[in-house]
Amino acid sequence: MNDAQDELMKIERQGEVTIVRFLAAALMAPAQIERADDQLQELLRGLDEPKLVIALDQVEHLSSLMLSVLIRVRSEVGTAGGHVVLAAIPRQLQGLFDLVKVSDVFDTFGTTEDAVAAFSPADSG
Repeated sequence: MNDAQDELMKIERQGEVTIVRFLAAALMAPAQIERADDQLQELLRGLDEPKLVIALDQVEHLSSLMLSVLIRVRSEVGTAGGHVVLAAIPRQLQGLFDLVKVSDVFDTFGTTEDAVAAFSPADSG
């Protein structure tokens, strides 16, 4: 990973689930969003049937352009047979997400751990 990626997002794996944790408090500047989009596209190219959790716990401000990137990523992941969810949405973003009905587009979870657990098959035993 390069320094720019380290500053913007952290990518980790938990089993078959890939977690993208945005580290920037604000995802507003067009150049920053372009960089995030490029990094997400690069990540998706390396995944078959992605199981993706996007953690927003450190994000305080998010532009409509960044939201459109997330929606496009969701569409691309769905086309690839995968699924993407949002996790740990801060209170300051929740109002915006409610207004634009993000929950109609994404499954959302209160914590990253809950989001990861949602990808695990229920124990049958």
